[in-house]
Amino acid sequence: MNEIKVNANIVQGSINFDYLTTKKKLNVILIEYREINIDNEDSIKFAKGTLAELREAKLMFDKRRKEIKAEWNKPYIEFEKQAKDIIELFDTPINRISLQVKNIEEKKQLLKYKEMLVFYNETITDEVREYARFESIFNEKWYNTTYTMVKIKKEITEKLNNIAIEIKSLKTMGSMAEKKALESYMKDNDFTKAIKVITDYEEVKRQEEAVKKEEEINKVKKEAVDSYKQIENIKAEAVAEIFEIKEQKSDAEIKSKLYSITATAEEMEQIELYMNSIGVEFECMTIEF
Repeated sequence: MNEIKVNANIVQGSINFDYLTTKKKLNVILIEYREINIDNEDSIKFAKGTLAELREAKLMFDKRRKEIKAEWNKPYIEFEKQAKDIIELFDTPINRISLQVKNIEEKKQLLKYKEMLVFYNETITDEVREYARFESIFNEKWYNTTYTMVKIKKEITEKLNNIAIEIKSLKTMGSMAEKKALESYMKDNDFTKAIKVITDYEEVKRQEEAVKKEEEINKVKKEAVDSYKQIENIKAEAVAEIFEIKEQKSDAEIKSKLYSITATAEEMEQIELYMNSIGVEFECMTIEF
């Protein structure tokens, strides 16, 4: 390939342009225009004419610049066209050789892939298989020639062991969201995402239980208040009834009788409670046997 050389040389050219003299003359001409003041209708008319002259002169100079650039670039444009035609000649052999190299590399990769897949199937356990498809643990770097099968097998074993540990961790958390967490883990073996499924569920559950507990407490409080009100109403009714009985007795003949009652303490309490409820006035003297 060394016999092929690019025999193209640049012959130094030049553009004859009196830059400094032209710039000096133009500055002298333009100096009076730089100091023009426009302050009335007559000066506006003059200014418009001056603008037209200056713009025309500028366009004329810029047009000449573009013409010179086009002339200057003509040799390069011709050379570029010829050079591209030469460069295209390389494409046919390059593409043919490249395709053959690619085919050989793909065959090597396929053989390597099959060897990796065999080891995967020999190593993986039934418990882990459904959560760790080979495609999900596969690493494109394993195709590199620097990755030996010894190193690849070591990484496959480590990945499978780690997945087994993470699955066990998810199952031992004892959450009702375990199934959803395992389904999430099955998709991409993202342990952090699977854990979040459980923590989010437990947080919602905790909040729901807190709300339920608060509702139960409020219910008990309400029942207690209702019971208190009911007792107070009963008391009020009993007091009213006692007063009513006393009023009725005030018009009736009052008699006193002496009774000797033998009863247990509980029975005695019930008797006194009854006498109080009907407005009977009594005196009590306890005799112990």
